[in-house]
Amino acid sequence: MKAIVLAAGPGKRMWPLAETRNKVALPVGNVPNVRHVVDALRESGIADIRVAVGHMPGSVRHALRGVPLLDFIVTDPASGTALAVIACLAGQTIDAPVVVVHGDLALAPGNLARLIQSHLDNAPDATVLTAADPAEDPLSMIGADVRDGRVVRIEGCPRDPKPRVAGAYVLSPGAIEELRSNPGIFRHVPVGGMPPMAAEIAETLAEMVEEGRDVAAVEAEGFAIDCDKPWHILEANERWLAYRLAVAESDIIPATCRISDGADIHGRLILGEHVEIGKRVVVDGGMIAGDGSTVLNGAMLRGGVALGRGVAVRDYALLEAGTVCGNRGVYGHGAEFQGTALDNVYLYHYCEIWGFLGSSVDIGAATVCGTLRFDDRETPHRVGGRTEIPRIHANASYIGDHSRTGVNAVLQPSCRVGAWSCVGPGVVLRGDLPSREAVFVKQELERRPWGPERYGW
Repeated sequence: MKAIVLAAGPGKRMWPLAETRNKVALPVGNVPNVRHVVDALRESGIADIRVAVGHMPGSVRHALRGVPLLDFIVTDPASGTALAVIACLAGQTIDAPVVVVHGDLALAPGNLARLIQSHLDNAPDATVLTAADPAEDPLSMIGADVRDGRVVRIEGCPRDPKPRVAGAYVLSPGAIEELRSNPGIFRHVPVGGMPPMAAEIAETLAEMVEEGRDVAAVEAEGFAIDCDKPWHILEANERWLAYRLAVAESDIIPATCRISDGADIHGRLILGEHVEIGKRVVVDGGMIAGDGSTVLNGAMLRGGVALGRGVAVRDYALLEAGTVCGNRGVYGHGAEFQGTALDNVYLYHYCEIWGFLGSSVDIGAATVCGTLRFDDRETPHRVGGRTEIPRIHANASYIGDHSRTGVNAVLQPSCRVGAWSCVGPGVVLRGDLPSREAVFVKQELERRPWGPERYGW
């Protein structure tokens, strides 16, 4: 069998998280998501893996460094998934099923193996992975009507709730041949549906279903998240962390680790080498920590937290449930954080942050992210020129790579800050800040005479 990983798209709806990398290289559990996909394919016994690249291909290659026998095929990101598959198979003899997976699909372990095995056991023309939880925006999803394990209809922009096509397929040689006659637009939409001009795999499968061909469906277990928008990365990291802690049957504590008797620990510990947990530390709900990380002097980790390599959490910093911190970050005195942070993030002193922090983000003292509106509602976002309200994490803040905030900056709910940007001291940010831009308070000062001759005796 061969496998194709689709990793060419520009990921425009992921702004500002994908300014410096292809979105498939964004980490889930401190591992690039596309690496999770490739590892799962290899664990299923597939060695012939081709990766379709286009937008920022270097970040995809870097995310997959060290994986042997990979072929990277340059494709046109705008052409669509069907043509990307054809390009990856050019000149190849197709005499066995082909597995196709979107590189931005975050999956609970075991789902790809179940999909492949189901196809091999039942030998349909194609097998589709579906997910029961609908996307928050029907306009951006492709749904599937499934009866007794068989797809009876595939529709884009569905108006009624249905399982969504999750972005993983097993295609027979005959189905691969059908991709060559894809019409270049998704035609199976309701009246008023306006799909983009692209050759999508799901359109070919929709036509096959209409013609009476056998298209099977396997429903994903655990989680299957199409990481297409910023809040999806937060959700994927939360779900991955919950899964890892739930399946851990025992602690993993290497002999090189040091754990103080003065630490209060509840839940599983999954530790790398040379991890130190100091006095007055509270771990409630479990912790995963990479090599060389330290949790010292009253730091509090609540509800399940993951740390990368060389992370320092200290001096009564607070990390809340579902937090995943990248490598070499510093979370210092009185800093509070919940969400996903990439590598080299610094929260040195007294701040309160909820959301996503890109690589090398520096948060100034007393920076606060608003998480609750006065009307208790979720904040609408503009994504791809369209307004939508995310299903979850609508009020989180999203800060791109290499950006920073000044002292006493305030980010109102849902603010997104682009890469290489700065929110200056004392700024109250009420909307998105574009990449490569700084915003500062323009202060007007009034000077008056002062001293004991005015207010003294």
